[in-house]
Amino acid sequence: MASDRPHPGAAPHRRADGAAGYGGSAKPVAGADHTEHSKRAMAADHVAVTASLGFHTFAAVGHDRGARVLHRMCLDHPARVRRAAVLDIVPTRHVFPTADTASGVAVSRPCGSFGLP
Repeated sequence: MASDRPHPGAAPHRRADGAAGYGGSAKPVAGADHTEHSKRAMAADHVAVTASLGFHTFAAVGHDRGARVLHRMCLDHPARVRRAAVLDIVPTRHVFPTADTASGVAVSRPCGSFGLP
C-alpha cells in the first residue's frame, strides 16, 4: 500500500502485507460463524495496521483475493481509501448470478478452452 506523506516534502511510504491465514501467516482462530476469516474482517485489519503506522488515508493495490479485500475496504472505509487498484478479480455481480455447471466446467479445462494454444 502506498500511504499519505507524513509531512510536506517527505517521500511516499510503501508497505506490503498479506492476509491473515494465507501462505505462512498465522491463522485467526475461527468462531462459529467464521467472521474472523471474512473479507470485511481482513479489510478492517489492514485499515487498523495502516492507522497504527500513522497513515489514516492511503492508496492501495489488491490482487486476486487481496483485490476482494480491497473492494470491501473501499465499501466499509471510504474515507480512508483515497485511490484503489483492484487487479484480477472476476466481476462478482455478473458471475454469481450466471454461474452454472457448464461455465464451471469450461473454466476448469486447460487453456485450449479459452481459445489459447
